[in-house]
Amino acid sequence: MLVALGILSLGSFLHSEDPEPRNTPALRKGIEELQLGKPLEEIQEALKKSPYFKYRGPKDVSFLPLRSEPVIDIEGVRYFQRGIFQFREGRLVAMSLYVNPKYLDYPTLFQHFVSRYGSPQYLDPRSCYWEDGETRLALEKPLMIKFVERNALSSSKDGKATLPPSPEEMGRRSFLELF
Repeated sequence: MLVALGILSLGSFLHSEDPEPRNTPALRKGIEELQLGKPLEEIQEALKKSPYFKYRGPKDVSFLPLRSEPVIDIEGVRYFQRGIFQFREGRLVAMSLYVNPKYLDYPTLFQHFVSRYGSPQYLDPRSCYWEDGETRLALEKPLMIKFVERNALSSSKDGKATLPPSPEEMGRRSFLELF
């Protein structure tokens, strides 16, 4: 009996209950040279070189209503249908990339992000996200990838951090106020 008890205690000693934490890389802050925190001019130069977007220069730069912060809304190529780049104080703080469903789907992107970053911090049927101290990487349905600087997120009444309204959302709200 003592021998059996000794073997059982040795087994629990050799196999600890707390598995070693998985080393996951830091979240990326964008793709290629299109990185959060960069100034407008650098993002414009990166868009000129990018094979993923059809940048037409100043035609693609507009300003949010009620604020003088620039937004670049640009047509995508192949993997991206569209990209929206939001700036605050002259720096890129949010990037929304609309993925072309002809080439990629939600499950493929989800699996890729899980294999790279581990399980998401938040998950519901419409979206999920991963966060570190500086960045939030979100995957949303139908098919959008968002990179957001965490300090650009605003807290809502329920305590959840959210992005400021996109140009589309602000336009939608303005339109609804007509009725």
